[in-house]
Amino acid sequence: MKIINKEMIKKLYGLCQIYYDDNDIEGFEEWAKGIIFELDKLREIDTEGIEPIYYCNEEPRAFIRDGKNIEHISQNDVLKNAPQKEGYFITIAKVIK
Repeated sequence: MKIINKEMIKKLYGLCQIYYDDNDIEGFEEWAKGIIFELDKLREIDTEGIEPIYYCNEEPRAFIRDGKNIEHISQNDVLKNAPQKEGYFITIAKVIK
């Protein structure tokens, strides 16, 4: 396992094109070391004889709906209730400066 150090973090920040200062690096270093520590604890668990699972549900497709019809609202009905619209779209106030 590689040790997380400031040079590695600076290289990672550079690859991600993230601007940083020394406080960011120290905070990230502590956070990453904590994650590595938790992963090391997981590696200590004896999993001998335990079959791996690939899905959290017993069936891989358990999340798919059972084919029931769902009532949909037409685009025209939605636009009738919109306070502001432009063509086939609902318009809202600008929220980004």
